Amino acid sequence: MKKFFTILVLFFAFSFSVNAQENKVDPNKDAITLAGEKDAKDLGEFLDLDDNLIAEYSNIFTQKHKELSEDLSDERKEVLFVYYKRLLLDGLNKDQQIKLKKNNELYKRLCSK
Repeated sequence: MKKFFTILVLFFAFSFSVNAQENKVDPNKDAITLAGEKDAKDLGEFLDLDDNLIAEYSNIFTQKHKELSEDLSDERKEVLFVYYKRLLLDGLNKDQQIKLKKNNELYKRLCSK
């Protein structure tokens, strides 16, 4: 009976150990989140956006970086670029869109990889 309990305890200890290793934080996730936040912050500073809109763009850019970090075909990447470009521009008024498009460096960085 003691052997049974010992084996049972070892089994659960091993199971928890394996589970804990599987749930480790992915270091790329942090880099992806930071990249999305940086893009949103740069956009917000350039266009003088409010904090709520910056937070929304942070989520959008984080999702963009996450999806583009996956192994995708060139065609799929192009579709994603068009999609995220549309999301970027739809949240801005016409004057902000024009101002952003005039800043080629920032516009290209936010609308591509």
